[in-house]
Amino acid sequence: MTEKKPKISIVTINYNDRVGLEKTILSVRNQISFEQIEYIIIDAASKDGSLSVIQKYSDLFSFWLSEPDLGIYYGQNKGILNSKGEYILFLNSGDTLASENTLSEILSFELSSDLIYGDMLIESKEGNLRLGRQPPVMTLSHLLLDTIWHPACLIKRKLFEQYGLYDLNFRIAADYEFWLKIFSAGVSTKYIPVIFSRFNLQGLSSAPQNQNFLLQERKRAQSLYFNRVTLFLYRDLLKVIRFLFSLGKFILRKTLILLRTCLKV
Repeated sequence: MTEKKPKISIVTINYNDRVGLEKTILSVRNQISFEQIEYIIIDAASKDGSLSVIQKYSDLFSFWLSEPDLGIYYGQNKGILNSKGEYILFLNSGDTLASENTLSEILSFELSSDLIYGDMLIESKEGNLRLGRQPPVMTLSHLLLDTIWHPACLIKRKLFEQYGLYDLNFRIAADYEFWLKIFSAGVSTKYIPVIFSRFNLQGLSSAPQNQNFLLQERKRAQSLYFNRVTLFLYRDLLKVIRFLFSLGKFILRKTLILLRTCLKV
């Protein structure tokens, strides 16, 4: 008997990014396995003509909405509440699925874990691409020093029913707070070797001027779920160890250069 594949709700949040929005929509429309997608667009009352783009492709959407809100997580929560798929993938305006075969590749794997995650292409402001890889095993130490990339992760919709929506007290790190919440509760995760998406670094949390605020919000989220001892062992001490390891490699490299120079003399 053919295994039934889960329905995937793709949620795109947009505000005044008409060009990026159309690029994102087309990458979803061109999926070979489009029939497995429920596509949702949440627009924050854009003034740049985004609404005309939404109306142009409206037949592709299971649900769309354009109204004022107070930020990206307000929009994502609206998308969650209007989704019906077993899994949710957040693919915000300007980001795209990696290829027309992306969804087919994802669906070729057995999908039952709470979080299914993979890799993604990261695009700089200059248009340069690098492959970003996520760890094959998601650990506490990784989450305390990094995050899970939402454009490269399927989230079981029931997790939002069980643990709540994104906390709107966090302006740019609500997804990170959600990861800590569900990870500390022991959800199941699975890495699959698929490049999910092409992620544009021009988003709110990626902006250089927001990095300090992002760091402060992450620390606030960490303090909600972990005591000071845990944070010291997994976050601060690991940073020191990584620094010493990098310093050791630097010293070794310089020593080898010096030895080669001496041997040539």
